[in-house]
Amino acid sequence: MSKINDQIRERRAAHTSQTLMMLDMVPLSDTDTKYSLLSGATPYLHDPAIAEKWLSLIAAETDSTLKADMIRQLAGTGLRQLSNTTELINMMIASLAQDESRDLILPVLGRLSITNPIARQHLIQFYKQQENADTSRLILSWLLIPVDASPEDIAFYKEIMTQADETDKLVIVNRLLLQDSLDLETITQLLQPGEPIAIKE
Repeated sequence: MSKINDQIRERRAAHTSQTLMMLDMVPLSDTDTKYSLLSGATPYLHDPAIAEKWLSLIAAETDSTLKADMIRQLAGTGLRQLSNTTELINMMIASLAQDESRDLILPVLGRLSITNPIARQHLIQFYKQQENADTSRLILSWLLIPVDASPEDIAFYKEIMTQADETDKLVIVNRLLLQDSLDLETITQLLQPGEPIAIKE
């Protein structure tokens, strides 16, 4: 049995070594070749050494679409092999400013924000900067997922409630009611004639 285990370890080490050498070629390649090399390495992203190397390549990549795709591929592994996800989160936040990669980055950051306070904090800040209603609604859908909202979440919900459109406001009010976090003064305001019927109900 120990001989079999040794053979498995040797094969794994060989795969890791070969994959790392392949990834070393990525910065020296054109875009099409980069995609080909990265595709060959993707099955081994659960290996911590390969994941860390992949992360360093993301940081150095200048093609925003390729960078976003690399982030998506890495995030798809669950990220348990990374000792620290802060660097990846910071890369995602920087990429959100680029329209061509935003659609790839937001779902990844959204999933992370459910359990990662740093990702959540950045996503809240990005929501506050938004002028696009569809993007705002997408971000809010992630920020409303945790059943047990933190005090920071509650403060954020209350802050944006009055500026939100009717659809979003209804969701926010429901969440605050579920958390028993609406004071009598706010409830009285929400029952005024000018409020939408759905919210008053």
